[in-house]
Amino acid sequence: MNIGVTALFKGSAFNSSLPQVAVFLARALQGCGHTVEYLIENDSDVWFNDCSGANTCETVKIADTKKIYDVIIEVCWSLAVDVRKQKAAKTVMFYHDPPVFDDMENSIYNTGAKSRYFTNVDAIWTWAHFKQSDVNYLEILTRLPVFTCPFVWEPVFLGDKVVNFEGLSKDDKPRVLICENNRTNSSCSIVPMSILSEIRNKDADIKYTITNSAHLLAQPYFYKNIVINVNLGNDFSGNFVERVPIVNFVNEKYCMLSHQRWLPLKYVLLDALWLGIPIIHNCKMLISMKGGENYYEYNAVGQALQKWDSIVNMDWASRSEHLHGVRDGLLERWGPEVLKQAIPGLLQALNK
Repeated sequence: MNIGVTALFKGSAFNSSLPQVAVFLARALQGCGHTVEYLIENDSDVWFNDCSGANTCETVKIADTKKIYDVIIEVCWSLAVDVRKQKAAKTVMFYHDPPVFDDMENSIYNTGAKSRYFTNVDAIWTWAHFKQSDVNYLEILTRLPVFTCPFVWEPVFLGDKVVNFEGLSKDDKPRVLICENNRTNSSCSIVPMSILSEIRNKDADIKYTITNSAHLLAQPYFYKNIVINVNLGNDFSGNFVERVPIVNFVNEKYCMLSHQRWLPLKYVLLDALWLGIPIIHNCKMLISMKGGENYYEYNAVGQALQKWDSIVNMDWASRSEHLHGVRDGLLERWGPEVLKQAIPGLLQALNK
């Protein structure tokens, strides 16, 4: 089949998860023998400004192509209603974020999300790990068939990066890394910052970096009610930084503090595990995974603090041997082969 996947390439591949979804999906479809092209609008670049080795598909501006695709999968943006039938025999709309939560956020907050139109859409695809209630909601909302597919992730954006375990000094204390997106209620730094504060109450020398957070310091409520009441030190301005690719943190002894709600799984956690960065997290989907042992429930700061003690006492030099099992587990559960097995059935269902 000739398949188009709507994509958006701006800046780094690590700037947003949705373009990564488009790439992972396109690569899996390509791995099944289909001809796949990224479809972009005029405001998109042809590819990211990094991670060139992950690009295996052609990129086409939708306005310039006269091709009619067998299937177009709308991931990063949607075609105009009248254009759908002009450009594709079948059109699929893909939902990456939990549908009920995403619509709640976009309805209550001024997120700038674009309006959706389901006219001339043939089916909805979304992740299989979402709740059945999310699937039912999509069925009610769209009046279209909704199909679920296995969550997919690849380490293609990470290259050959890995924590240099043998090069880390035994005397260096672990640093804290917090990488929430701080744009929605599903991924916010407040709970990790509370954990960090308790860590620093025990050891004020612990250093830290909070990414995607520079804009938060300009928020009066966040600054006056959160920041100045937790133990982040006297001068913390340089610790709140813009988005930074996670591969930039492999040269020092970092541990990631993570917190999530509504969103069952985040790519950044899988990236961290693959790179060898230990995580303290509340992601239930990682509890049974090698590398996911440092789990705390919900907002349980005390539990997370106990996990930090195990990180401090960890034998970092032996982590390279541990990493092989972590990587095998990630690929076995979420690697492209899992999605590739489901793709024939998903495409066949479009023609029923």
